[in-house]
Amino acid sequence: MLLATGSAETVVYVYWGTVNGETNKGSWGTWTNFGTCVEGQMLTTNVSVNGNITYYYRFYTTNAAGDEGWASDSASFTTPDSPVLNNGVGAAPLSYASATLNGNLTAGVSATVSVFWGQNTNAWSGTNGLGARSVGAFYTAISGLNPGTVYYYRCYGINAYGEGWSDIHAFTTRVVSVARSYGGSYDGYDKYYVQMGMLSAASGLMIQIQ
Repeated sequence: MLLATGSAETVVYVYWGTVNGETNKGSWGTWTNFGTCVEGQMLTTNVSVNGNITYYYRFYTTNAAGDEGWASDSASFTTPDSPVLNNGVGAAPLSYASATLNGNLTAGVSATVSVFWGQNTNAWSGTNGLGARSVGAFYTAISGLNPGTVYYYRCYGINAYGEGWSDIHAFTTRVVSVARSYGGSYDGYDKYYVQMGMLSAASGLMIQIQ
């Protein structure tokens, strides 16, 4: 909106592009000339843009008295498009029977996100729906896994502009160690040596008892 003309005929422009040119006309990629405007006039225009890109714009005025002025700040918007996803930091933390599967929505503004997982990438055995998500990181926890087993997962997103998949990420659950015992004789006495490994699911710490 044009708030004041300075009591002289005023022309209004809007500068816009993928770089914030601030108050430097030469730094803006494109502009639109609204012509002579009056105080209180609402100013709108349609422009052609590409998806998944952040654009900036700022209004500029000049009047017949030689005065000029800019809007107090540049505004910005990100155009929506089909979602783009990756696997974030992967599967972490891991235990022998559970895992946290991470992902990241990097473009598309927002999307309904799901995580598919299992041992067969052609027939996923599990699907965790995470609902609507904005651009950023997300995760889901799964359980009931087998120790020392290779699993795979993949993130999926869909919105009004299309759908997208992350790459397939592989991870292996931790192994639970098995107790071992040894028998024998020493100075006429039977000797038994028992070693047992205990795995901490939370930290992966291995404790040995002899």
